[in-house]
Amino acid sequence: IAVLMGQINIENQRQIMDGMIDAIKETKDNIYIFTNRSNRQNNREDVQGAFQIMELPDFKYFDGAIVALNTITYAPAASYVLDQLRSTSVPFVTLNRAVEGHACLESSNFEAQYKIVEHMIKDHGYKKIFYVRGPEGNSQAEERFEAYKKALEDYNIPFDSQNVYTGHFTLESGVQAGMQIYKDGMKAEAIICANDNMAVGVLEFFKMVGIHVPDDIKIAAFDNSDTARYSNPPVTSIDKNPHELGYRSIKEIISVLDGNEPQGCKIPVEVSRRESCGCKDAYTVDVDELKYKYMQMDIYNEHLAEMINGNMSDFSGLQSPEEVIPILSRSIHRIGLKRFYLCLCEKDKVYALPESNMGGDIDLMQVNRDYTKLIDIPLAYEDGKLTTYKPFPKGMVLPEEVRSKDEGGSYYVVTPVFFQNCCYGYAVSGNDKLALKNTLYYSWLSNIGVAYENIRKRMLLQDAVIRLNNVWSYDMLTQLYNRAGFYYEAKTILELLKMQDSKIFVLFSDVDGLKKVNDNQGHEAGDMLIKEMAACFKENLTDDMLAMRYGGDEFVVFGSYEEEADITRFLEGIQASMDRRNASGKNTFKLAISIGVTKYNAVDVNELSEIIDIADANMYEQKRKKREQKN
Repeated sequence: IAVLMGQINIENQRQIMDGMIDAIKETKDNIYIFTNRSNRQNNREDVQGAFQIMELPDFKYFDGAIVALNTITYAPAASYVLDQLRSTSVPFVTLNRAVEGHACLESSNFEAQYKIVEHMIKDHGYKKIFYVRGPEGNSQAEERFEAYKKALEDYNIPFDSQNVYTGHFTLESGVQAGMQIYKDGMKAEAIICANDNMAVGVLEFFKMVGIHVPDDIKIAAFDNSDTARYSNPPVTSIDKNPHELGYRSIKEIISVLDGNEPQGCKIPVEVSRRESCGCKDAYTVDVDELKYKYMQMDIYNEHLAEMINGNMSDFSGLQSPEEVIPILSRSIHRIGLKRFYLCLCEKDKVYALPESNMGGDIDLMQVNRDYTKLIDIPLAYEDGKLTTYKPFPKGMVLPEEVRSKDEGGSYYVVTPVFFQNCCYGYAVSGNDKLALKNTLYYSWLSNIGVAYENIRKRMLLQDAVIRLNNVWSYDMLTQLYNRAGFYYEAKTILELLKMQDSKIFVLFSDVDGLKKVNDNQGHEAGDMLIKEMAACFKENLTDDMLAMRYGGDEFVVFGSYEEEADITRFLEGIQASMDRRNASGKNTFKLAISIGVTKYNAVDVNELSEIIDIADANMYEQKRKKREQKN
């Protein structure tokens, strides 16, 4: 079963997945959880890259799917997922957002938010209630906001938009909201936040400025996560029972796969009353248990952070993508994963350098935005052993050899490896909640993405340097040497030939009829004529020859020879190349050239330019004779 649910960094999503995992232990089904870490404050390229994972699965490889469309906050990805599910006709159920013809399981955002506002009004008598809402455009945020307004209306409390602050469902945005409320004069009796993370952010800011909760102001939240339960003071929150939602979603999709009609259901919600809102029958925390839990977590996180920092150092200065794998192979066992698969896109697609034709359109910052047709696994870690797998079709997610090993009850967390909108592949963690619970796991994957991005940019930079050198040395149209490049190379070669007491020749040629082609067919045809003539030279050059475009329609070849027949064969080869092109009929012009050749002993030559001038004069003499023969 494919499960598509974004933003694993939100506690509600993690609790839903916990419920799913408990369910598959009973049903013995396998689930593949496609998820990411994403923040609404990230730039568009980061969001696009994070949600690219939703386009990975090919649903023909899955029996069914569970999709939480409201968590896929990048609209193109959500639309793509829904279109693919419909087009493949795979049975699916949805969470918290109905799709016609399919079961929807939901815990009502509206009812839950209404209850917490009602609790603050009815049970505590607060009327000046501020609200920290979620991001605009997010369906859950909008539904909760409407419930806040409706509760105020039903209890005859005027709604005031100046009492509303916007966050992004993150602790950081809660801190910012708390700061703004403080700057605005702390006019509220109570503050309700649209999720626990933002509520704890507000609470932590108030602590910094000496405002005490609940003595000075009351706070309530939404989701009933560990973040709310273990804060100081514990935060009153709405329990949407996400574990039950996840558990029932597995049962529902199995029922549909067994041929039953889709049912769907609403999960009941309740207020978890704690100290932050002023409730006296407040929830208490087992301090010793909490200390032990966080001490163990802190020890592990310190260990993991040390490994990640070591990887970052090792990743610096890498020249090729292959160099990443040995570094990961040395450290993967330290993370404590049971199974891990690094799945990468095809190298020649991701690291493709711009075309070598200097005259073409080139985007040096081109990126691979999609998963390639084939996926490679250069690093697999299975129960303490390293291995690899051959390339396989991307939509399978993992190769058949891996998929067939599971007898049932397994879960795989599939997360992207990317940098901004450049897609490098994805990582799969099997039967291990580290990928669901620990943010450092995602920091590690992020560092891997950065490592591949730095390698890609280094390769592009190196290619750009070569291209800049080529601009100095090569003619853009023909890719033969220009004068600067020719004389630079020829000077060294000439000195070598002098030491070997070799004989040298210089050929000077001029393309016949270029002006006529330019006048009658246009300069594009004229450029093609020059390129075709350059190709004839390239086809016949030997290792001891240099060729350049001298300028306009003139070409120069410099080389060594042992016998006169060597030069003759070279000239005959050029003529044969022209004849083949002329006979093919692919061009609207005929290739013809005039040639002048001069020969010297290398030791007798001081300046190559002098014998080029002599060859030039010989060429014009041949051209004069051609004109006389025509006349």
